[in-house]
Amino acid sequence: MPSAIPALASLALAAAAQAQGAVWTVGPGADFATVQGAVDAASDGDTILVSPAAEASAFDVSAKSLTIAGTGPGRSPLRGASRVRNLTSSQDVVLRGFETTVAEEEGLQILNCTGSVFVEDCLWIGDIGRNLFPVPGAEHGYHGLRVENANNVVLVNCTMEAGRGASVDDADEEFGVGRGGDGIDSTDSFVALYDCTLSGGRGGNMTDLFETGNGGAGGDGIELEGGYLFASGTRFEGADGGSGSDAVFGCGFGGAGGSGIRLDSGSPSADHLDSAFVTGQGGLGCGQLATHGVEVKLLSGSATALAGEARSTAVDGPVHAGETLQLTAQGMEGDFVLVLVSPAVDNTYLPAWLGLLVTGAAAQVVPLGAIGSSGALALQATLGPLPPGIDSLHLTVQGLFFTDPDLQLGAPSALVWVGP
Repeated sequence: MPSAIPALASLALAAAAQAQGAVWTVGPGADFATVQGAVDAASDGDTILVSPAAEASAFDVSAKSLTIAGTGPGRSPLRGASRVRNLTSSQDVVLRGFETTVAEEEGLQILNCTGSVFVEDCLWIGDIGRNLFPVPGAEHGYHGLRVENANNVVLVNCTMEAGRGASVDDADEEFGVGRGGDGIDSTDSFVALYDCTLSGGRGGNMTDLFETGNGGAGGDGIELEGGYLFASGTRFEGADGGSGSDAVFGCGFGGAGGSGIRLDSGSPSADHLDSAFVTGQGGLGCGQLATHGVEVKLLSGSATALAGEARSTAVDGPVHAGETLQLTAQGMEGDFVLVLVSPAVDNTYLPAWLGLLVTGAAAQVVPLGAIGSSGALALQATLGPLPPGIDSLHLTVQGLFFTDPDLQLGAPSALVWVGP
């Protein structure tokens, strides 16, 4: 049904009750040399486009509605820990197309946000632990992503890799063995994951021949303290624990292996659909292996494995007026696909539809067609110009799949539509 995307474009404009503001560029010969320079100059509703050739520097967004997107090809580089924080309920941030190339602390921090944060096609890497004597705590690996007190965080097609813990050998200046970081560390937050990979960091080893000590614990794919997790088509990887000492004066125990999902204090809850798990192996020490990780480690709260298969909808971008937009729906042969389009990012959980209604109830609906034997439906169309006075739009796109006899929501995607 090739006419569906032009219809999508028309309905998207009608749905866009709020126009975005100015468009800023970052990179060689652009408006700004760094992302932070553009963030500081931007106002609520602005869009920032970042070249992959831009200087690799982190950014800190506080209390601003911004869309920040890499322009490709490939992801735009970032150095150090980027932050999104202090969003009010009327503010939202969209991040798309970034990767941590030099890790310093967590790759990304999302802190104290009542408004929504939508992250797509990104790689966030936590720094490794280091023995910085006499700085306690520096030996532990950093998380790929840290989320605290955030009401609506949606991650699509992202990878979060934690740093490994520091090891101790015979060097005098080393402080201690470190545990591995978690792919995501979430505290009192609502987190939705679609088609993501989360990897804990390996625990450090104790190899000092003259000191007795235990190996560091392996990190978890995700650890939750309070809050809620929804995951679809996501891979959770716990890391191996480090080895304990085999020293002259005695042995040390190995570190415990990391789990895929760890539900810790605060009675968190998790629902996961069509997701894969890798469990970390316990480290060797005193002639035995430490405790291995498990797929879901339940210390408090609840976890439910949902029956079904993940489905997704994706748009490329950012897309300028006059360029070709490609929309791809992934599902099962025979699925009939509707596309929901909205300027909002919501998180209404609909158990009967096996997912979150990310677009919100007021979304416009566009029929795309039926999925064939390939399991995918790909459509293309050229986007027309934006109306006068509108420099860019951010729209949330999500597939609703008729699976006979049921309905199922797929992974969402962020359409960043920019003027010429």
